Amino acid sequence: MLINPRAGSTFFLAEILLGIQLEPDDPFPTDHCGACTRCITACPTQCILPNRSIDARRCISYLTIELKDDIPENLRPQIGNWIFGCDICQQACPWNRFSLPADSAFEPKIPLPVLTSDLLLSSVEFNQRFKKSPIKRAKRRGYLRNLAVAIGNNENENENDIPILEKAMQDNEPTIREHAKWAQEKRTAKKGTADFSPHLLAQTEIRNLKKLLIATNNKGKVKELQDLLKDTGIELVTPADINLILEVEEDGKNYSENAGKKAIAFAAASGLVSLADDSGLEVDALGGAPGLYSARYAPHGEKEGGDADRRAFLLQNLQDKPRPWKAHFHATIAIATPSAEVEFAEGNCFGEIIPEERGNNGFGYDPVFLFPELNQTMAELDMARKNRLSHRALAVMNAMPILKKLFGV
Repeated sequence: MLINPRAGSTFFLAEILLGIQLEPDDPFPTDHCGACTRCITACPTQCILPNRSIDARRCISYLTIELKDDIPENLRPQIGNWIFGCDICQQACPWNRFSLPADSAFEPKIPLPVLTSDLLLSSVEFNQRFKKSPIKRAKRRGYLRNLAVAIGNNENENENDIPILEKAMQDNEPTIREHAKWAQEKRTAKKGTADFSPHLLAQTEIRNLKKLLIATNNKGKVKELQDLLKDTGIELVTPADINLILEVEEDGKNYSENAGKKAIAFAAASGLVSLADDSGLEVDALGGAPGLYSARYAPHGEKEGGDADRRAFLLQNLQDKPRPWKAHFHATIAIATPSAEVEFAEGNCFGEIIPEERGNNGFGYDPVFLFPELNQTMAELDMARKNRLSHRALAVMNAMPILKKLFGV
């Protein structure tokens, strides 16, 4: 992925053929990815490998544009509703928070497709509709194939889908017929099993509650999470609102264990869906410390003392290390139901530690955590910008599909 720290990674790549020789540019010397694996984690088909190479055979852009044959059946559910290309890795890349507005020349020229009606496009209609459009690259066969997969994956069932899929099963193209049949079978299977789902009653009860408990006693986290979740349509509740006094020992071996333990405990005690997080600051020069122990980072590991004491101890340990002191914040969010079902989402933000404190808008290590590209610490950001850039904001963004599934918002 081509990354520009000031503009993100969403570039239109092209080639210019010239009849002259040019001096090649030097390779990019800086690794802007660091320890970040958000694109690897976000990719639905796992086409981005841990060594950062791409298995193009699994890439949704390849499958929906370049592949001329049937899409492998095991990959179809993972494609979701992508019908021409995919931007999930771009959306996941934290550098794109700095991206610039797109040139109007790249704005869509045609309206978004209505999946079911487009599935019945004739060859003439397809050519007219997508004249001078990149979608013609997939050809009618590929485009309608992709539409059928999206309809099969669509969670919002429409009674009109089945007869349209049946018509598509009579298409002259074998690929369209096969994918329409797959979609029809998947929709029929979902309809047939919905009434017998063992979790249906529990899910209905959860949706009816419309309340989400923010499972923390940390006032700074409560405020930040309330700001991040205020527009979801979910009623937010704090432990103080329901007179719940609960302390959960954070003795897990990783962020997920701690966050999950807290979410499950608060959900069981309150009878509400509960959202907890565990977060930490990881500094490269300290081998990832303070990490899991960020909240109790002190000479002997005691939790006594305040945020200022922990920041002072951090800077003391860094004073003999060469700068820049690269670091990142990590957050893991756990969302648990009263029946102890739990799901997770993660977020990371990258920067560096500076030796002097700046800003008054944060807590914890925020005053010494600098975004070099902005020349601002986390504590200097206004709340609107912090709610786009912080590790907790990114974790909440990644948790939205879980909340939507539970609450139907």
